[in-house]
Amino acid sequence: MKIFLSIFFILSSIFLFSKEKLPENTFFKLRKQYSDEYIYIKAKDALKKSNLSQKNTFDANEFLLVYHLNKNNIETATRYLNKLNPRTEAQKYLFNCRKAYYYYRLNKPFEEFNCYLKAKSIISKSKFYDHEFIINYNLSQFYLLYKNSEKVLETCHDFFKNISIIKDKYHYKKSEFYRFEAEAYMNLGKYKKSLAKIDSSLFYSIYNNDTTQIFLGKRLKSQIFLEKKDYNKAKEIVKELKSSIYNAKNVNFYQHNDLLNDYILGRIYFENNQNEIAKPYLKKVTYSVIEFPYHEIYHNSVKIYTEILNKENKHKEAYNLLFRMEEKKDSIYNSHEYNKILNKEIDYIQEKEEIHYELKELKWRWLIIGFLVLSTTLVFLYIFRLKNIENLKVKNRLIAKNNRELNTLNESLEKFAQITSHDLKAPIRSIGHLATFIQEDEPNLSEESKKNLEHIQSSVENSNNLILNMLALAKSNDKNISREKVNTWVIFRAVESNLLKMISDSNAKIIYNERLPIFITGNQSLLIQLFQNIIQNSIKYARKGVDPLVEISAVESGKSTIFYIKDNGVGIKEDKKGYLFNAFSQENFESLDKGVGLGLYITKKIADIHNAKITINSNDKNGTIVGIIFNKK
Repeated sequence: MKIFLSIFFILSSIFLFSKEKLPENTFFKLRKQYSDEYIYIKAKDALKKSNLSQKNTFDANEFLLVYHLNKNNIETATRYLNKLNPRTEAQKYLFNCRKAYYYYRLNKPFEEFNCYLKAKSIISKSKFYDHEFIINYNLSQFYLLYKNSEKVLETCHDFFKNISIIKDKYHYKKSEFYRFEAEAYMNLGKYKKSLAKIDSSLFYSIYNNDTTQIFLGKRLKSQIFLEKKDYNKAKEIVKELKSSIYNAKNVNFYQHNDLLNDYILGRIYFENNQNEIAKPYLKKVTYSVIEFPYHEIYHNSVKIYTEILNKENKHKEAYNLLFRMEEKKDSIYNSHEYNKILNKEIDYIQEKEEIHYELKELKWRWLIIGFLVLSTTLVFLYIFRLKNIENLKVKNRLIAKNNRELNTLNESLEKFAQITSHDLKAPIRSIGHLATFIQEDEPNLSEESKKNLEHIQSSVENSNNLILNMLALAKSNDKNISREKVNTWVIFRAVESNLLKMISDSNAKIIYNERLPIFITGNQSLLIQLFQNIIQNSIKYARKGVDPLVEISAVESGKSTIFYIKDNGVGIKEDKKGYLFNAFSQENFESLDKGVGLGLYITKKIADIHNAKITINSNDKNGTIVGIIFNKK
C-alpha cells in the first residue's frame, strides 16, 4: 500500500508540477555555427517556399524581426512583426517578448513593460519554461533602468530558483544575473554583497569564455569601488579595461562601455581635486555622439563637468549643457509613464495571485480524483491477489520440484560425460597404436590398405579431440574449477604437442610475437583446450595449395589482455557468423572425420568461465583474426 501511494504522489508531482523546455527557434539554433548574415539569407529563402510549416514560418519571421531590430531598421522590423501569427502558447509568449524588444527600440517603456507582463502571464499558465529566461533578463534590465533595486533582486531570485529546478549548474546567463544583483546591491549601498556577486559573475563569465561579460563585469566592479571611494582599485581596473582588447559584439557596445570607463576616471580625478586631468574624460562623455538616454551616468557626467566649467567662469557653456540634459531627462523619466508602469505592475500582481489560486485549486482537484482512482484500483488488486495467491504457491512448488529434478539430471549428465569420455580414451588409444604397429610391421601393404590405416589414424585423432572437448564441456559446468596464474608458453607448448601430427601433416607454421604476456589467470587444462580449438580450426580450414600460417600476438590494453590468433585460411562466411558458437553447428555433418561442431561451442563456454570475450574478424581474402579478451582481474 505504501509503495503504491509513493508511486502515486511521485507521478502526481511530475504530472502537475513539471514543465517542458520551450521549443527552440530553428534559425536561432544555427547561430552556434553560422553568422547572422548567413542565417538571414536562409530565413529569407525559407519564406519563399509555399509548403513551409506554420512553426518554420513563425521562426523565420521571428529571426528576421530580431535581426532588423538589432540593426535598428525599425520600418523593416515593423513589417516582420506584423507577419508574426502566433498560434501556440509558446509562440504567443515569444511574440510578446519580441514585441517588448520592438517597443524598447522605439523608446516606449510603458508598452515595453506591458508586453513583458503579458509574456510572463502566458508562461506562468503554460506547460513550458524558457531556457533563455528572456523575461527575467529583460525585466531585470528594465528595473535597473528605473532604479527599482528590490524588483531587480526579486527577478534575479526567480531566475536562480528556476535554474536549480532544471539543474543547469553552469547556465550561460548566470554571469549576467549575478551582475544584475551586483548592480542592485550597489544602488542600495550594500557594497560587500555587491562585490561578492560581481566576483560570482566573473567566475561564470571566465568559465564560459564570454569576453563581453568579462568586460561588463570588470567595468561594474570598478564602478562599485568608485562608489566605495576605493579610487586606486577602481582606477586600476579601468586602466586594464582601456588597455585590453576585448572581442565585443559590435563597435557601439565597445564605445558605449569605454565611455563608462571615461566617466569613472573623470569622477575619480574630480573627487581627488584633479580637475584638469578629469576634464578631458568628462568632456568626452558629455559631448559624445553615443548618448545615454537610459543611464544616470550621462547626467552625472554633465553635472560634474558643468561644476568644473562654473569654477572656470564658463557659465554660459555650463548652462547650455544643463538645459540640454534636463530636456533629455524629462523625455526619458516621464513621471506619468512611470506611474502607468507601476499601475500595470499592480494589475499583474493581482492577476498572478488569481492564477496561483486557480492552479492550486486545479492541483488539489486532480489529487483527489487521482486518490479515488488509486483507492479503487488498490481494492481490485487486493481482491485479485487473494484469488491468485494460492495458484502462485502451487506454481512455485512445481517450479521448485522441476528445478531439483533438472539439477539432478544435469549432475548425472555431467558425470556420464566424464565417465564415458574417460572410458573411451583407452580403447581408442589402443586402436591408434594397433594401426601404427601394422604400418610399421607390414611394409608390403597395398596402397588401399595404407589409405585405410591413415583413415583409421585420422578417425582416432578426431575421436581423441572429441573426447577432450567432451571432458572440457563437462568440466566447464563445474562452478568450483581451480584458477591460478598459468605460464602462457606452457599453454602453447602443450597445444603444439597435442596438434603435432596435424601440424606436421599440413606443413603448418605457428609464429609467436615476442611480446606475449608471461602469465594469464585461469584453469590450465581449460585454457589449453580453448587455444587448441582455435588453432586447430586455423590449420583445418586452410586454403587449397597454401601451407597454413598461424600468427599469435597479444596486446595489453588498460585492464585487459587481448590475444590475437590470425590465419591465412579460407575465412568464415558472413551468414555463418551468427551461429558459429552454437553446439553441433558443423556444416554437412557426415562422419567423425569432419567433426561434430562442438569445438567452438566449448571454446565459447571456456571463455565465459574466464569472463573472457571472443571477437571474430574474417573475410575470404585475408583469412580470420580471432581475438580473445581476458580481464586482468
